Amino acid sequence: MATLVLAFILLREGKRIGVLRLVGFPAMRIWYQVVGRLQLVSFCIGPCACVVVSLVVPGVDPLFLRTLAVTLGQVSVAGFAATLGVGLIIINRVRVSDLIKGSLQ
Repeated sequence: MATLVLAFILLREGKRIGVLRLVGFPAMRIWYQVVGRLQLVSFCIGPCACVVVSLVVPGVDPLFLRTLAVTLGQVSVAGFAATLGVGLIIINRVRVSDLIKGSLQ
């Protein structure tokens, strides 16, 4: 779901991406400027919120917390890698000539 939302955000921000590419920004910097900050904040806040909620629930044993942390870490890293990869593919695909024509397809 996050990858799909990210793709729509990047397509909506196509003109901004095109201007940044025209100025000479590298793809990673464009990604960080457009969606990277939001993605990094959500990547950090999500696991922290999950840990806080699991600590508040009574009767949670350490095995459950360890399993939760490992699984959540794996899912978070996989999701982050997928959204970063899709984001960089979309950013590298944008051409200024396409933006002048008004099309990103």
